[in-house]
Amino acid sequence: MTIEYFNSNKAKATHRQMKKQKDIENHLNSAFIQLQQ
Repeated sequence: MTIEYFNSNKAKATHRQMKKQKDIENHLNSAFIQLQQ
């Protein structure tokens, strides 16, 4: 297993984690907006 392989997998995992985080934030924001209406 090369360093490059490891790093690219780590980057992909980080990207997935960030996207998941973003989806959660968007979900919370829209729920909050609906509560305020």
